[in-house]
Amino acid sequence: MPKQYTCLVLLSARPRTMLFLLFLFGGGLTASPQSTLGSVTGSIHDSSGATIPNATIYLHRADTNTDHTVTSDASGDYTAINVEPGSYDIQVDAAGFAAARAKGVSLTARQQLRYDVTLRVAAGTETVTVNSTDVGVINTENAQIAAVLTARDVLDLPGNFRGAGSTSPINMVQTLPGVQPDTAGYPPSPSTHPAPSIRFSIQGGLPSQTETTVDGISAQNQTSNNIQGDAFPSAESIAELRVDGVNNNAEYGQPGEITTVTKSGTTARHGSVYEYLQNQFLDAVPYGTDRANKPHKVANDFGGSFGGPVVIPHLYGGDRTFLFAAYEGLRYPQSNVLQAKVPTVLMKQGNFSQETSTPLVDPFTGSTYAGNHVPIDASSAPFLEFYPDPNIDANLSLRAAIADRGYNYLTTQRDDIDSNQFDLRGDRNFGQRASLFARYTFKNNNQIVPRDLLLPNSLTYGRYRIFASSFNYTLTPRLANEFRFGFTLEQDGESNPFNGSAFTAGTKLNVLQTPAFFNGIPHLNFQDGNIYSIGRRIGYTEQSRIFQYVNNLTWQVERTPCVSAWTFAIWSLTPKLVVRRRPSTTAISTLIPITQPPVKSLQISLSACLIKIRVKTSSRTTWGLPTLMQSMCKITGKPPRI
Repeated sequence: MPKQYTCLVLLSARPRTMLFLLFLFGGGLTASPQSTLGSVTGSIHDSSGATIPNATIYLHRADTNTDHTVTSDASGDYTAINVEPGSYDIQVDAAGFAAARAKGVSLTARQQLRYDVTLRVAAGTETVTVNSTDVGVINTENAQIAAVLTARDVLDLPGNFRGAGSTSPINMVQTLPGVQPDTAGYPPSPSTHPAPSIRFSIQGGLPSQTETTVDGISAQNQTSNNIQGDAFPSAESIAELRVDGVNNNAEYGQPGEITTVTKSGTTARHGSVYEYLQNQFLDAVPYGTDRANKPHKVANDFGGSFGGPVVIPHLYGGDRTFLFAAYEGLRYPQSNVLQAKVPTVLMKQGNFSQETSTPLVDPFTGSTYAGNHVPIDASSAPFLEFYPDPNIDANLSLRAAIADRGYNYLTTQRDDIDSNQFDLRGDRNFGQRASLFARYTFKNNNQIVPRDLLLPNSLTYGRYRIFASSFNYTLTPRLANEFRFGFTLEQDGESNPFNGSAFTAGTKLNVLQTPAFFNGIPHLNFQDGNIYSIGRRIGYTEQSRIFQYVNNLTWQVERTPCVSAWTFAIWSLTPKLVVRRRPSTTAISTLIPITQPPVKSLQISLSACLIKIRVKTSSRTTWGLPTLMQSMCKITGKPPRI
């Protein structure tokens, strides 16, 4: 696929502040990488309501010993941009006023947190500690509807994701308001296949209208657009699960968004060790079987995690570099009950005298078979090796056995699952200006899957290799840049020791292709359902590969006369221009399709804040950053030119 580039320009204007964002990414992707950084904004006033300029606002994250410092402008407003999610202590200092401090202010992923502060005149040297529990409870910055699960919520809420045959915690999002499972019940059937038996509708949207990311990198399957349920870190590694629905920001592409953020190491060493146990003694006897044939199950989900600073005695301190690592293993031996209707011993010898007294007729000659004995055809004989002898009502005819129990063969089949997963994340802080993180997740799933009757069991597998990284650099308090890169590589399939090609060739059947292009046996179907049908594909390999990179440049511009917020976006695949006006009480969205290249020109002017957007492209050229900066955007009026 030829490389495609995407430009996303966001212009958010309020009476006091304008926030300008430029996004550039490429690679021919169906989903875009997304930032998980948030912002803290607010106004500083005195007790009379007058604004306080030049106040200094300190944001300190004790977990990683990082700081952000900003200053209020002439209108008393401030904004800290590109802030990592976490818990912050915020202090505001201004000459002649007592310092105000709030501890434990929580900033979630992608949140635009508003924190207004009222200072009082100082009586000597004093600090006023304010209540931070209500900060951000009511969102006044945008019309988004979002809900969040913290790290403690993920571990403590009664979600049986460990007992569903998978260690992925993605199903925990069902505990959030506005999230509905789609098409299937919970928990899902254990499977290594990436197409889940459960999908999510977020606040009434279609499941296909939901994008899922981990540390900003997509976890969508590129062959089905479903969530890759196992492309997630261990529950011990998750710092936050967030769901956004109505009025999701245009930069995220879909109306619904599931955002997962992983844990980082902190200045304090911490860890965990755990094991979850399940067994058949706590399960009921399945319907249609007895205690002697109760499926065997002994499930163990175990692991541990550790995080802390990187310290090299006498050489390197532990306040800048942090590591977090987690391992989780699942051993889930289990079995399923199989009730089947199989031919009797006499039937497999061609003797149908026990089944019917009506003479059987040769369809080719019209003559009857003596004693209802039918010769075994050479092409049919190889299929009989897959049918076991009856072990229930073995002396009865097939008709009598069906009338008695409904089946004449009962067994249990292995359906074991095991998986191993490692998560490793490193964080590095370079003072107040820059920070870097990288995470790698390795996960292997294996499941023994029973196949038709005496056909050998298959091994289905899933392989996940996931990488996410981000470099965040603050050029000035009003200009910051973030580069994010990552990939999600998934491969799944099925293997079976049975040689289907050799078997098919031995039957002398006429097939479309010899040898067959996949492993399996021809389908043998009995339409009346009185005999178990066999035949299926028992070998395949498929994969989903995502590589994503994005550069986010955030520029906070001084006061502008614009009184409404407008959003402009152009993205790859089917380019469209999104013009969204967001006054304080209404939201109007308009989609203007843009024809495929070449586009000679496109210009839009808005009278509220004179903005011209010009699009130029050619089928012989590729958009790059210089071209976009020169030909995509031109803002005239009070803000400076771009």
